[in-house]
Amino acid sequence: MNFSVLPLQGPTHYASILAMNTCVSFSLRCLILAAAVCSNVSAEIIPTARRTAWQPGVDLNGGIPSRTTIYHTLTPRGGTLDDTAAIQTALDDCPANQVVLLGPGTFNITGGGLRMERANITLRGAGPEQTKLVKPRGTQTPVISVGLGVQKGDHVNLAADALKGTNTVTLTGATPSKVAFAPGELVVIDHVTNSESWWNPAPDRSPGGGPEKDPSRGWFSEYDRPIGQVMEIQTISGNTLTFTTSFHMDFRVADQSRLARYWLGDKVKPVTAPTQWSGIEDLYVAYGDGGDSGGNIHLYGAKYCWVRNVESAYSSGGSVNLDGTFRCTVRDSFLHSTIWPYPGGYGYGLVVGYYAADNLVENCISWNFNKVMVMRASGGGNVIGYNYMQDGWGGNYPAMNEVGLNASHYTTPHYELFEGNESYAFSGDSTWGNSIYITAFRNNLTTRRTAAWSFPTFSFSFIDGADVPRTFYFEDAGNRNAVGIATAHLYYNFVGNVLGASDMTLLTNPRSSWTSPQTAFVENYDGQEVHVPMWSLGVDGGTTDAQVRTTALLHGNYDFVTKTIKWDAATPDHALPNSLYLPAKPAFFGATAWPWVTPENSTNPVAGVLPAKARFNTIMSATAAPVIVIDTYDTSVRYGDDVQLIVTAEGNPAPTYAWQTSVDNGATWANMTETASTLRVTATTMLLAAPTPAMTGQRFRCIATNALGSVISGTTILTITPGLPWFGTQPQNASVAAGTTATFTVAATGETAPTYLWQRSTNAGSTWSDLTESATYVGVQTANLGVKTTTAMMTNDRFRCVARNPLGTATSNAATLTVTTGTPGTYAAWRAESFLGPEASNDAVSGPLADPDGAGVTNLQRYAHGLPARGPVANPITLGTATSAGASYLTLSFNRRTTATDLRYVVEASTDLVTWATATTLVPGTPARVTAQDSVAMGAAARRFLRVRVTTVP
Repeated sequence: MNFSVLPLQGPTHYASILAMNTCVSFSLRCLILAAAVCSNVSAEIIPTARRTAWQPGVDLNGGIPSRTTIYHTLTPRGGTLDDTAAIQTALDDCPANQVVLLGPGTFNITGGGLRMERANITLRGAGPEQTKLVKPRGTQTPVISVGLGVQKGDHVNLAADALKGTNTVTLTGATPSKVAFAPGELVVIDHVTNSESWWNPAPDRSPGGGPEKDPSRGWFSEYDRPIGQVMEIQTISGNTLTFTTSFHMDFRVADQSRLARYWLGDKVKPVTAPTQWSGIEDLYVAYGDGGDSGGNIHLYGAKYCWVRNVESAYSSGGSVNLDGTFRCTVRDSFLHSTIWPYPGGYGYGLVVGYYAADNLVENCISWNFNKVMVMRASGGGNVIGYNYMQDGWGGNYPAMNEVGLNASHYTTPHYELFEGNESYAFSGDSTWGNSIYITAFRNNLTTRRTAAWSFPTFSFSFIDGADVPRTFYFEDAGNRNAVGIATAHLYYNFVGNVLGASDMTLLTNPRSSWTSPQTAFVENYDGQEVHVPMWSLGVDGGTTDAQVRTTALLHGNYDFVTKTIKWDAATPDHALPNSLYLPAKPAFFGATAWPWVTPENSTNPVAGVLPAKARFNTIMSATAAPVIVIDTYDTSVRYGDDVQLIVTAEGNPAPTYAWQTSVDNGATWANMTETASTLRVTATTMLLAAPTPAMTGQRFRCIATNALGSVISGTTILTITPGLPWFGTQPQNASVAAGTTATFTVAATGETAPTYLWQRSTNAGSTWSDLTESATYVGVQTANLGVKTTTAMMTNDRFRCVARNPLGTATSNAATLTVTTGTPGTYAAWRAESFLGPEASNDAVSGPLADPDGAGVTNLQRYAHGLPARGPVANPITLGTATSAGASYLTLSFNRRTTATDLRYVVEASTDLVTWATATTLVPGTPARVTAQDSVAMGAAARRFLRVRVTTVP
């Protein structure tokens, strides 16, 4: 790694700046900073009851140790060889205050990942551009775990109230274990749900219980004990414990407050000596898995541990998790690019939960996650300081802004501080409950996502219930605001923030379906979705919780709508301190202005540039070949459902996409073309409209390309399971002799076996009629239809089958019936062959002069000229001319039934259409089409007419 050392003020402060080398995975470029010992800053601008003592992390409590003694240096084994065991052995054996050093290259990590359980050791790489720890996808565990766990065991009740600001507690009885409490041990103090906690009732999942029995109340806290705090024991005197920090909340006996211990996973004994003063530095980690219990880097019940100068990429689960931790630090790091941008724990960036208290996240980037951060029952005293958190989104709702900076997503985080950050919004969702006493100080909340790198090309498509394709793009179309906190988020402090930006623009030409152009920025939410508010307080769906606004302190905030700073009328102090937790300008700001957010200066409310944002812009400006972030996977759906395959690649310039398919198990691949059933084949999301079971086994993949190269996604193998009825066998056209039976056959499958009903059309498919069982039609509700005693008049009739099951209806193709006739020599024989049942003896229908379908052609004419018994027909008689011996003569051509023994065809001529003379008489025989010529040349008479008269003979 190349770096230069720049001296700053003071003999012990320095900064190392990483060289800006280009890397395919656009590894972290960041400032690595020495710790500055500092104490908490008093700020009366916020009333004492609404704030706490913020002295978080390792940095403000001794500083990150600068360890130089190398215990062991490891290099990658290369190729696909596993490096896990070698690194794990070194971590397990490393002496205190020494370093396990990983050299340049890619280390393959497998199984349960690496576990740092020893105290006072450092895992260090050669820099995130050079040392990479990568797991295979889908292993369901973190890449690196730090700590012995957060499993809580026995507990003991409080003998007296433990009040906010104090640090001593008296217990009701003896230590709840054979092992005595120990100084340095981490414990959790908590209490049951009270008036300050609010659960958003989730669906009842427990037998016989209401929402209060819902298992979700124990997901990220002790069951129904959402308010708690991790504490470090300092001294012990009988049943009285003194802690190194004060209580951030009141823990009262009336709320059943109690103290719980951390236990090892086997629950044999409590953790009296948790992992402490151990850190991860100068590494790249990728593809950790496991959702809420996994991710890339996961700290469990550790204290005074740190993650510094780390790039954490492509996680499925929190990119960095702080669960039940105490005074840990995450700094100078780049967290980015979940491979699963959806809610549910797999797509989150920074996660703070399980009563974690007094931790620091500083000078970091969190980018390209479903939620850039969450706090879930966190324990107070945590500081999120001077971070750049951007591009929170949902893979199937990219047009809606996900929550930005927040202390929410599980009740009840409290007394957390957000200072000096930049994000598109400050949010508080109500999915699992509320947050209380949260402070946002000197943040810039811009109302807009940065949409970096490949986001402008991302889209999500589907086919709606009206069979209309819909598409959503990554654009700030929904849930756009600067501050948006929902139901029951109480006692928030918004002090000294800048809302909006000088160059913010409205989305006036949205591309997403069902999206209206934005028409105005407004100061407060006014119920108009086409307006973008700076403040949206208590708005939750279609309701507004007035308590959110009435309990909030809004003081000294500037917004770019009114272009003024607004002060709380009841708070006379207008002197905004530089910081609520730092004693002086932090070293990582260098020569950049600090505070960088200055609402008190209306002419320049954003006086500086956040270093994390500047670092992010440098990263994003570098060119890079495509890297697949969201990959395809094998897909199984019911027939009748649409299939959307999604691939997203990061790269600069933004990649283009080409979807391919293979029907020979991947031996050959062909680029897909846009059709009615294969849509968006050059987009990030390719849509198959209701693929059929015949496509089971077909393979799909995507190629992402930019000027620096191409990358091929994984392969999706498609499986279509039974769902809607599907015709694997379609009816075929049938040709039968008149009087015999025609058979049409189908075969349909479905999730539930379908029923059948056959239909018939006599007008080329314009209309259809259901068939009923009769002497003519048999099997009308089976897979095999029989049409008995067919007649010539059925020629060109069409038949199809409708299959139904509880999921819906499917209609087969139509098959055409052709009935071949014999050679009836008499009208009586033709009549019997062409008409069925009562029609055959009804002269009004089948008599020689009848016209049963109103086509203007009598039955005798149809018989005589070989026409179908029913339906529209072309005129069988045509008039023409012929030349003979230099003269022209009229001709008359017509079809005749050559086998008819009861007909005589007479061609007649006339000059006045009154008197007719026989020109030619024809008797049965061939040919079928004949032409008769007039005996008088054209011009010899003023007018001349020809006709054919058909008469019956005995």
